[in-house]
Amino acid sequence: MRCPFPYLIAVAIFRIASQFNYARKRGIRWMLQEPKWWMNFFAGLPECFSERSPLEWKHYRHWMNLLRNPESAQAECEKSHEARVS
Repeated sequence: MRCPFPYLIAVAIFRIASQFNYARKRGIRWMLQEPKWWMNFFAGLPECFSERSPLEWKHYRHWMNLLRNPESAQAECEKSHEARVS
């Protein structure tokens, strides 16, 4: 719930599609359990939105990049930190 609003829609669609793909790969048994998970998810949305605290896009994007490419993101972060310190 840290993603800023304009981008939240695209990120949510991507995450939902990824979850469906994951369930499909796990098999029919897993897919039969998915509706329970989604009902719990939708029931919790109002609370999530009431406590939502989005980041600026550049910070959110940097965090997402860190998860995908930890080594290169760490080097970039260190270079950025050195530039601010000196």
